[in-house]
Amino acid sequence: MFHENALIARIGGEEFAVLLPDTSRDGATFYAEQLRKQIEKTDFPFKDEEIRLTVSVGAATMDHLHHFESGEALLKAADAALYTAKENGRNRVYTANLIVPLKE
Repeated sequence: MFHENALIARIGGEEFAVLLPDTSRDGATFYAEQLRKQIEKTDFPFKDEEIRLTVSVGAATMDHLHHFESGEALLKAADAALYTAKENGRNRVYTANLIVPLKE
């Protein structure tokens, strides 16, 4: 399940970013869903008990079909997808649906 080129960083509060270089939109969505499923089925030790967690994921990709003016714009697209996931029941993956042609 581990993506060998993944870079994982905490970006604030309870939010993390996972950067997957050279990964398509479908690949990023698949990876996010596998991560979500793994977290959902894992028992995490906490004090004297095991607890279950869930995760909501917002994804956005930048490639030859999807272009953002900045890293901040890419992050905002992923953040908007995350809030869509939360608003639609949590414990799910949403991928930003932005198709913007590269500027010539």
